Amino acid sequence: IRDAKSHMLEQIYRILAITMGEPPKKLDWCFRDKDGKYHAHCDLTPVEFYHKHVQVHLPDYVSIVNDPRNEYEKTYTVEYLGNVKGGRQVRHLNLHADQLKTLAASALKEGKPARRGGVLDIDAIDYHSAFGIDFVMNKAQRLQYRESLMTHAMMLSGVHLDNEGKPVRWRIENSWGEDHGEKGFLCMSDRWFEEFLYQIVVNKADLPEDIAKLLEIEPIVLAPWDPMGSLAN
Repeated sequence: IRDAKSHMLEQIYRILAITMGEPPKKLDWCFRDKDGKYHAHCDLTPVEFYHKHVQVHLPDYVSIVNDPRNEYEKTYTVEYLGNVKGGRQVRHLNLHADQLKTLAASALKEGKPARRGGVLDIDAIDYHSAFGIDFVMNKAQRLQYRESLMTHAMMLSGVHLDNEGKPVRWRIENSWGEDHGEKGFLCMSDRWFEEFLYQIVVNKADLPEDIAKLLEIEPIVLAPWDPMGSLAN
């Protein structure tokens, strides 16, 4: 089996190298900043680039999900999830939707973006007027039947709060370039957040102490095909 896998991996590598090019040993990173000034950082290895320019300690960030099928204030993982054997286990802390909103809004008010996984306004498509049909499944049922699940990751970059400090809508930065949305940004209603947003990633240092302690709970293992593993597969 090991010999067969090695042969297959050689073929996979060859296809990727032909279609995408050989993985670079060194790279040049050139860009213009917000003021239009040109910058060039040359002859960096990928690891040097990470240490010099990323400057983010990734283990500090944790996944918070809203999965009404399963018990709240518990941690979950998905069997076989992850692409590195012996690597860090993917772990989700399941909280109520309102708690995700609070954590995301708090991060944004401190100038920190929050990654989100979800699908942007519930009323954007009026199925009832067009077809006389109402889709009545709740969030838990949509996950159970895989009608909806985490399919795309974007960045929460802003929030509009009302006079009582409650979120009204959220600004989303997508990764499809400036031709999509308003120069790459989208607007998500708070109702959409509640119904179709499943995950945020935040710095665990920003979590309240009682919530941070929940991350120490041994995770419940979900089946390999569970929707909670869809975006990371």
